[in-house]
Amino acid sequence: MSWVMPLRPACMLAVVLAIQLLSIRPAMATSWVARYEGMGTDVPIGVVADDSDNVYVAGTSDGTATGPDIVVLKYAPSGAQVWYRRYDTPTGRTDIARSMCVAPDGGVYIAGSSAVPGEEPDALILKYDRDGALQWARTYDGGDRDFVDALAPMADGEVTVTGTTYVPDHGLDLLVMRYSATGTSLWSRSFDGAAHGNDAATGVVALESNSVMVTGIEADTTGLEDWIVMKLDAAGDTMWTRRFNGAANREDWPFAMKTDGNAAAVITGVSVGTAGGGDVVTRVYTTSGGLEELSSRGV
Repeated sequence: MSWVMPLRPACMLAVVLAIQLLSIRPAMATSWVARYEGMGTDVPIGVVADDSDNVYVAGTSDGTATGPDIVVLKYAPSGAQVWYRRYDTPTGRTDIARSMCVAPDGGVYIAGSSAVPGEEPDALILKYDRDGALQWARTYDGGDRDFVDALAPMADGEVTVTGTTYVPDHGLDLLVMRYSATGTSLWSRSFDGAAHGNDAATGVVALESNSVMVTGIEADTTGLEDWIVMKLDAAGDTMWTRRFNGAANREDWPFAMKTDGNAAAVITGVSVGTAGGGDVVTRVYTTSGGLEELSSRGV
């Protein structure tokens, strides 16, 4: 199976819509509804809440003369819109949001891509403060096409960014970058699997001592994808690497990654079985690289 960049569910919407946000109480009653209607097609990619129950929504919104722009909205706990911001790269590029997270200072990080129409995209990282002021914007150009798909805020205000970078000799490589709270690039690492196929990051979580755990896809010698999980220290050096190839020796894709509150990371995804159907697989990796399998069932 050829490699395809995983799409987030929100990116699969193919209708002209407004960004709609629902806050649901335990009794499943709708607390409030807020809509954002831009100048064309508006596609949400994520929603996060801060410690004060303010809600941030990010997505991509068509502009009248600028093409797709990144849009960020902040809502109060009551549902009232506090502010919204549109980001268009000064050179009028196509800007696409792909991931977001709340920063320790109450602001928000947005990551995605930015491209001149007809050319390959660069990775893009934005930082807004709690009042909606753009504090910094950074692009990463590895020489060809670069994407960012996941963010992890660090306790000291730094942010770790993961995605994909294209290298002509061996295709797509897994990409991990670290930025300071003020937007300074601290380090970047790319990882090429042993088969020199297409590899990509799909998730990252922050752990102790400013380390991170990263998950993604690594192609094997036949072109099929396996899970890869790595732990990197604060300097970006690899501490350990683990791989998962399902019993059927077919495609395995990790789709979501979270910390469990006990210094471990929970990863869930799909493993293709012998009959060709997908099985949902959830695995827990400890900080030392140990593994506990939680569930596996056919879907």
